[in-house]
Amino acid sequence: MPSEILNKADFSFIRYAQCWEDADILLEALNIQPERTYLSIASAGDNALAMLSKGPERVIALDINPAQIACVELRAAAYRELLHSELLEIMGSKPSRRRQTCY
Repeated sequence: MPSEILNKADFSFIRYAQCWEDADILLEALNIQPERTYLSIASAGDNALAMLSKGPERVIALDINPAQIACVELRAAAYRELLHSELLEIMGSKPSRRRQTCY
């Protein structure tokens, strides 16, 4: 995939582990509807997962960085499988010495 950005940036690591945008403003602006598909930059997954919380048929999260896609997949799995306290630990929102155990 020839691209100027691919030659100038290293996409082998996670650049964004959390988003700082206000998802409430995004959700209000988009007015998410059932039976519709939405597109989101994957980034850390915060916005894409917030969009999913409103019940659309589908949210497509894409990113040029494969590490960011892996971050979203990890976050989605954490939401499905972990207790809330474990989720906060693995996401770095709460201090933890057992992230590997949660993982």
